[in-house]
Amino acid sequence: MPHRHVPQQRRSQERVERIVDAAAELVADRGVAAASTRAVAERVGVSVGSLYRFFADADDVLRAVAARHVDRLAPPLAAAAAGGAHRTW
Repeated sequence: MPHRHVPQQRRSQERVERIVDAAAELVADRGVAAASTRAVAERVGVSVGSLYRFFADADDVLRAVAARHVDRLAPPLAAAAAGGAHRTW
């Protein structure tokens, strides 16, 4: 997931992860419209400027949330498809 500023230090990498976590929580709790940059920053406990250092806008944060979910789902889905596993829901 590309960022405006690619975090190099672990502290910055953790901050980006917390930002993405907070955005995902807001979307799950209150919907996409609730995941404004201000709301995400408040939930993380960082300034909006800190968020903007890594993300261009709220859409950029939401793209990071989506990319993370795809990255996490891809391996088990690929394994299930390769094994011919079919589920009935």
